[in-house]
Amino acid sequence: MIDIRKAFLSGLTGILLTCSAFAQETVTSNMLMRVFAIQNGSNHATAFAIDVDNRQYLVTAKHAMPGTTDTAQIKIFHEEKWKDISVKVMRSDEADIAVLCPPVQIAPALPVLLKGDHYLGQDVFFLGFPYMLHTNLTVPDNRGFVIPFVKKGALSAWFKEGNSRYPTIFVDGINNPGFSGAPIVVMNPKREAIIIGIISGYRQSQDPVTNRGIDTGLISLANSGIIVCGDIKYALDEIKKKPEGAQIQQEKK
Repeated sequence: MIDIRKAFLSGLTGILLTCSAFAQETVTSNMLMRVFAIQNGSNHATAFAIDVDNRQYLVTAKHAMPGTTDTAQIKIFHEEKWKDISVKVMRSDEADIAVLCPPVQIAPALPVLLKGDHYLGQDVFFLGFPYMLHTNLTVPDNRGFVIPFVKKGALSAWFKEGNSRYPTIFVDGINNPGFSGAPIVVMNPKREAIIIGIISGYRQSQDPVTNRGIDTGLISLANSGIIVCGDIKYALDEIKKKPEGAQIQQEKK
């Protein structure tokens, strides 16, 4: 005879475990509200806000901020249109990472971690604006900024190249144009977001082009599915040199 009460409790436990696991696999609004679509000349990219010592900075890919000048006029997508914003620019000498100092705080100062444990094979999220697309999801406190696409991958590898200070991070996933500068995020068991890196690009696969099985000698450059990322520590090092971010005006919630 089936023990209905036991079966029900067993099923309920399974549901609770499933819900708990699902909760840990979603990125929080704390992170969604820190990611922005930016434009610099003809370059479209993603930037995200981090808070260090009560000052706020934007982090993006260095190749989206070409040149050597320490100031730039960029555009940020807000209220369904591009708006000009002047920023100070700090560029890493080693990594494809740039730190921007906005004149005012842009993102709410919600808790996000910039260091923490992460593991080989762990699920990671990357948030950005592929082809400058965004979701129609609205967050009441997001003040007219659009919500990014959220994509998921696996932390595949990390290793130091040459004399670099920090390892390059590799993620198994598909990176699209517009994701340059996007944050790589892991969630810890407390459901706290940890930013571990910044998307630079992807490793290209050189695939031969054939015509009815005959090699044409041509090569097609394809997305290998290996995303190349710089370590967030490079951004923090630049901030230590010039801590000139916007003063945070609101308390962390």
